[in-house]
Amino acid sequence: MGNSSKGIVFILIVSLLSISFILFAQQNLPKFAKNSGNTPISKFDLPIHINGNLELSNFSTQGNGSQSNPYVIENKRINGTPLECIWISNTTAFFILRNCILLNGRMGISLSNVSNGYLINNTIISNDQRGISLSNSSYCRIANNTVESNGYNLELFSCKNVIIFNNTILDSCLNIYVYHSLNTSIIQNTLKNSQYDIDLYYSKTCTFSKNIMYGGGLHMEGNLTHLSSHDADLNNFLNGRPMYYYSNKTNLTPANFTNASQIILVNCNNSKITNANIYNVSSGVALYYSHNNTISHVTATSNDQGIYLEHSTNNTLANNTANCNEIGISVWKSLNNTIFNNSASYNKNYGIGRGIELRGSHYNTISNNTVKYNSYGLCLEASYNNTIAHNTASSNYRGLYLHSSANNSVLCNIATNNSDSGIWLDYSYFNTLFNNSADHNKYGIILGYSSPSILCLAWPLGTVVFTGESNNNTLFNNTCNYNEFGISLFYSSNNSLSSNIANYNVYGIVLGYLSPQYAFLGTWVFHGAAENNVISNHTIKSNTCGISLSYSAYNSLLFNNISNNEDYGILLNHSNYNSIKSNILYGNAQCIREIQCVGNIIASNDCQNRPSPIPGFPPFLLLLILLSIVLLYLSQNTESLFPKEESK
Repeated sequence: MGNSSKGIVFILIVSLLSISFILFAQQNLPKFAKNSGNTPISKFDLPIHINGNLELSNFSTQGNGSQSNPYVIENKRINGTPLECIWISNTTAFFILRNCILLNGRMGISLSNVSNGYLINNTIISNDQRGISLSNSSYCRIANNTVESNGYNLELFSCKNVIIFNNTILDSCLNIYVYHSLNTSIIQNTLKNSQYDIDLYYSKTCTFSKNIMYGGGLHMEGNLTHLSSHDADLNNFLNGRPMYYYSNKTNLTPANFTNASQIILVNCNNSKITNANIYNVSSGVALYYSHNNTISHVTATSNDQGIYLEHSTNNTLANNTANCNEIGISVWKSLNNTIFNNSASYNKNYGIGRGIELRGSHYNTISNNTVKYNSYGLCLEASYNNTIAHNTASSNYRGLYLHSSANNSVLCNIATNNSDSGIWLDYSYFNTLFNNSADHNKYGIILGYSSPSILCLAWPLGTVVFTGESNNNTLFNNTCNYNEFGISLFYSSNNSLSSNIANYNVYGIVLGYLSPQYAFLGTWVFHGAAENNVISNHTIKSNTCGISLSYSAYNSLLFNNISNNEDYGILLNHSNYNSIKSNILYGNAQCIREIQCVGNIIASNDCQNRPSPIPGFPPFLLLLILLSIVLLYLSQNTESLFPKEESK
């Protein structure tokens, strides 16, 4: 009897522990593994790969593949596959894929060359590449799904006639990505926490209606035919406010942009956007192929791009504030725009944030703007014939930066207190710099390369070859004071420098300076570090060195006033066949010094080294003589200076 009682007690204990474990396990299942429907969860299913209508019919639980009675695949739970959780290709039969939980795979659902597929009420989470991916597919519907935390949440690639309806899509760099697709309807979705809620890339005739977005909003790329073909009603909301997309309109007024969260115009002309406050989106105000518009008194903050122009002409951007974006104002492939009196500061882009940038844009006027605390204050890339005037670019990494740009006029700008350079011309030609002030930077004005990545590297030989970088530019009447390098020409040729002021720098003017940060690269081959430049009529005083030439040849230094520099008026180091004529060199420690040079012509210069207090005696020798006299006097007159006390 005692043994029976012990057995019963043991069975009861085991039963209670089992029940407790089951209850605990049910309460602690992941949220995506709990049963949300009527089908019990027993285990995860194997991945499903289907190719063709026959295999589709084999996997379905009901239906015959017709429109009125489609195949059905449902209630699958697939977790942790290195491949697609569900992959269907080359089908034309109608089917429904519904009520599935798909997670931790390469892709949740992938449809390739599929027609008539319906994806309904699925939960798709944490797949590496894509949550839902459709490629070369048509007449599909994606509805009532939850798609969360995938690489891209939903992607259409070369698809047509797809409807995306009433989905919840969140937590990805791209929520909906539509690539080279046609006739996509995006309706009544909730999109959250993404750099781009909807990204259209060379797609046509997309329709947006009643979407609720809490992320970056709408981003588009394409030509005029693509971008102007879309249709968005006024019932799309971004971050709680209306999102405005207009195409092929004229004479829009501020009333058309009431309480805007984002403004996008395509092929819209003669319109006015004013007094908008736009923040936390991809592009605050974006104009594509739009002309003769005015954007004024707009505040655009914390966006990828505050204000963006693409293929747009004769627009005016005035009195706007574009701060704390990745790029404040961006102008791409646009002509004859006026950007006036704007503030574009505190813009960062992973170390290369820009206040105002022009890329492939010509004949624009950029004037009276303030660009501060950016990585690059004002930047031109592959841009020609622009006027950059009366701007203030201070406390940036680089103030004004021109790369691969030509025939620009840079006039009367203030570029001060930038941690690297005030004005930098990099691979740029035939530009004019006049009457700019570039003080208190590391480099005041610099012409040449910007990094070793744009040099010609012959690594098998351990050799770095330099050729000319920024050539045929004109610099005159600029002021470059209190920098480490006033004006620098690195590997640049045929430039004309005249009537500039370079005072109180370490180096007033430098040609062909070799930066020690690249010394590890091995052998250096100089193909004329700086050649055929003319340096004339400058005032260069109170620097450590007035003018320094290193590995430079065939330059002319003429009619410069070089005075009171601590070490040298002119220093030539491994620099040959230069012409140094008619310069005034007063009060320098040494007028002109050559180090391993040949063929230089040094003539008609007025050289007066810093005078000693007594002619013929160097200052240090004079000091030594005076000190010796004092010591001798003291040794001989100790008693008179310190008389002994008389004994009493």
